[in-house]
Amino acid sequence: MSAEDELKRLELEIEEREENTKVKESGVIPPPKPPSKNEGAIIAEGSRPSRKRGGGKSKESLDVILAFVVILTITAFGINFVRQIPDEQAKTLRDGLIGGAAGLIVGYAVGRFRP
Repeated sequence: MSAEDELKRLELEIEEREENTKVKESGVIPPPKPPSKNEGAIIAEGSRPSRKRGGGKSKESLDVILAFVVILTITAFGINFVRQIPDEQAKTLRDGLIGGAAGLIVGYAVGRFRP
């Protein structure tokens, strides 16, 4: 952003504040004015697009969560076939993996539907 663009942006902010002050004093609300070409460019240059909850990325993140849940579940039940560790340790590891998969699902649901 050049110094000239920054000056234009500051001038626009000052004009908006002055207009807001006049509106408060007079009590009359003026009609909205369309943004100028420079104003849109300045806003677009300095900001990044906002993401709404439940936007386009939610499907991708659900796919990732489900992939990890499937991997953890397959690993948990695959421990029974390996049998290189004692039964007590195998049960503990299997329960931990299933708990991790459940935790991923619950964590995703809480994050997704949080207000």
